[in-house]
Amino acid sequence: MESDLRSNALAIIQMERQGAPMRITEDKTLIVTEEDISGLLCYLHRDGTPYEDGFDFEIRLQEIAIEPGAVHRVTIEFTDEDEADRQDISSSVYRVIAQHDPQFVPPGEAD
Repeated sequence: MESDLRSNALAIIQMERQGAPMRITEDKTLIVTEEDISGLLCYLHRDGTPYEDGFDFEIRLQEIAIEPGAVHRVTIEFTDEDEADRQDISSSVYRVIAQHDPQFVPPGEAD
């Protein structure tokens, strides 16, 4: 039952995606789009999925390859409506990236 729900959710998400996808640029900046943030908020409020789990799901869904050394910077495209959740989302995104790329240093943690 749970796998059916997840499959249906994946199909709906893939159909609804119309903006520029999350991506890693040539200068190793991971761009997390407004659509990605909207998805994380939806996962939390609709399904109770924590931001970290939602973001990990999104990078897998979008087939983003985050390997050691792949990400040097992160740009998160927030909207004004996301302001209340900005810190929690940012921290979660940085933790997931660090799990996939141990060389990634989140902002404010550099020596």
